[in-house]
Amino acid sequence: MQICRMKWWLVLVAVTVLAGCPADGGHLDLCNNPDLNCDDADACTVDSCDPTIGCVNDTVECDDGNECTTDSCAAASGCVNAPVDCDDSNACTADSCDAVFGCVNTDVSKECNDGDACTADSCNTVSGCVNEPVECDDGNECTTESCDRVSGCASRPAADGTSCDRGRGQCVGGVCEPNDCFKDEDCDDDDACTMDQCNLTTNKCLNSDISESCDDGNACTADSCEPATGCVNTDNSENCNDDNDCTTDRCDPATGCTGDPLADGTPCNGGTGECSGGTCVSLSVVEYTQNFESLVPTDTSALADDDWFVFGNVYNGTTLAFLYGYGPFVAPNDGAAFSALVTGQGGLEQGSNQLSIYSDYNNSDHANGNVVESIVFRERTLTAADVGRTIRFSFDAKRGNINDSGDPLCPCSSTATAFIKTLDPSAGFATTNLVEENTTALPDTWTRYSISLRIDAGLVGQLLQVGFSTRATLYQPSGNFYDNVEVLNTAMTSRGAAVPCLDDCNRGRRSFEMSTASCDAGCRGTTSSLHPSGIRVRGLLAMKDTCIAKALTAGVNATPSQAHRGVSYHTLKRHYGEWRLEAADQLQKLNSQRVG
Repeated sequence: MQICRMKWWLVLVAVTVLAGCPADGGHLDLCNNPDLNCDDADACTVDSCDPTIGCVNDTVECDDGNECTTDSCAAASGCVNAPVDCDDSNACTADSCDAVFGCVNTDVSKECNDGDACTADSCNTVSGCVNEPVECDDGNECTTESCDRVSGCASRPAADGTSCDRGRGQCVGGVCEPNDCFKDEDCDDDDACTMDQCNLTTNKCLNSDISESCDDGNACTADSCEPATGCVNTDNSENCNDDNDCTTDRCDPATGCTGDPLADGTPCNGGTGECSGGTCVSLSVVEYTQNFESLVPTDTSALADDDWFVFGNVYNGTTLAFLYGYGPFVAPNDGAAFSALVTGQGGLEQGSNQLSIYSDYNNSDHANGNVVESIVFRERTLTAADVGRTIRFSFDAKRGNINDSGDPLCPCSSTATAFIKTLDPSAGFATTNLVEENTTALPDTWTRYSISLRIDAGLVGQLLQVGFSTRATLYQPSGNFYDNVEVLNTAMTSRGAAVPCLDDCNRGRRSFEMSTASCDAGCRGTTSSLHPSGIRVRGLLAMKDTCIAKALTAGVNATPSQAHRGVSYHTLKRHYGEWRLEAADQLQKLNSQRVG
C-alpha cells in the first residue's frame, strides 16, 4: 500500500513537469497551468501568482493612518477600522480625538466658575461642577458678616458698646476690648503726673496728664513733673546769663531773667571795651593790619602801593656824627635796598609772604666805613581825636641774616629796631617821641612784639610813624623778617588803665619776652596812683606771667620808705576780686620782706 502511494505521487509529478515544460526546452512557468487557482478565499490576503514559485497570498495592509481608529481585518469581509473610545470617565474633562495624536482629554474645571463671589467653585470627577456657598464668618464677634455676589465676603464693625466675650468686654471699633474698670481705684497707673478716672459708661480708664498744673507761677523756676513724686519746681535763676559783660544777671519771679546795667565806664570784653548804658563799647580801632598775603612778591611797587616809605640817614663811622639824610621815597620791593617781600620764611600763623627789612646796600658810604641807617615806615598826621588814646604797634618777628657769624664780613655791628615815633614838622621834623623795640638779637623762631605810645594834646598836628630800622656799615648783613603787622588805636578806660597793658600783659602773648615798653610804660599813671615800683596798681593786677614778675621784682627793689605808698593790699582785695589775690598776696609778702 505504501509503494502504491509513492508511485502515484511520482506519476503526478512527472505529468505535471511534462505538462509545464515549454516546447522550446526553456524555463518552467508555474502560472501557465490552467488548472491553477490562487484565490485562497481570504479577504485579508491579496492573491497572486509568481511564475517561479506559484501562488502568493500577501496579507492586506489595514492601517488607515488615523489615530482615532482601531485597525483590524475579517477573513470574510476584509479590513475593519473601528473608532477608538476616548472617554476617560472624568466629568472634569472634555474628551475628543485627534487623527494625529489620538485621544485628547481637556481639563474643563475652570468652566465651573459661575461668576458668583459668594460661591466656592470646584469640579467633581464623577458629578462635574460644584458651586457651594462660601463661609464668611471671620470669627470676630464684634463684626457682622455679609456676602456680595460681586465683591464677596465683607465684615462691618458691630456697634460700639456691644457686649462681647460673654459679657466681660465690649466692642470698640470692631474689636472686643476687655472692661478696664468699675471704679476709679481700678485705674491707678502709679504715675503721680496723671489724674486716674474710670468711665462707668464705657468701663474704660482715663489717665489724664496733669503736669501743666505744676506751674507755680514763678518765672525763676523750671517746672516739671516726676512720675514717682509729682511736681518739681527747680530754681533756674543761676542760668540767667545774657552773655553781656555790662549787665548784672538776676531773675525776677514775675518776669524771669533780666540784666541790670553796670555803671558806665566799667571795663568789658577783656578790657578792650567800656560799658555804656549796659552795652560794651569797643575802645580800640584797628588803623592798619597787614599779613602781606595779598601783596605780590614780584611786584616792585607792592610795598609802595601799601603806603610804605623809606628814609636814609648816614653817620660818621667813628664818631657817629650825623652826616646827611635822604628821602623820603616810596618803599622799594627789589631786594637791593631797604625792603622786600620774601617767601618761605613763615610759620603756621605767618603764611607764605613776609616783609624783609635790611640796610640800603645801594649807598656807597658803606664802602667808606660810615654807618647807614635805613628806615622803613608808615605815617599819618595826629589829630585832636587821637588825644588821650594809645597807639599800639604789634608785629611778629624772626631773626634774618643780621650779624650772621657765618658771613665772611663778620664779626659785625649791625643793629635793628622797631619803633613808634612822632616828628614835629614845625621844628624841622624833629623827633618828639621815640618808643623802640630792639630787634637786633631776635630768636630764630617767630615771636610776637608790641610797643605803645600815648598821645597827648601837644602832639596834635605832628607826624606819627611806625616801622622798622637798621644800622649797618661795610655791607655787613642786617636783615630781619616781619609779619602780621597791626596798628591799634585804643582809648583809655574811664578808670584810667591803658588798654594795651590789659591786652598785651594780661594775655601774656610774649611770655618772658614781653617788652618793657609794653608792660611798664603802657601801665604807668600819675604819681599818686603809682606803686613805689613805678607800676600802676591796676595795671599790675591786670598783668600775668612776665608783667607780674617785672612788677614784683621792681617792688622788692624799692626802698623801705617807699614800700607802703600807693594802694593798700585790702583795697586791692576789695576792688579787684578773688581771682587776682595771688598777685596781691605776692606783692604784700615782698613789700613786707623789704620793709623788714
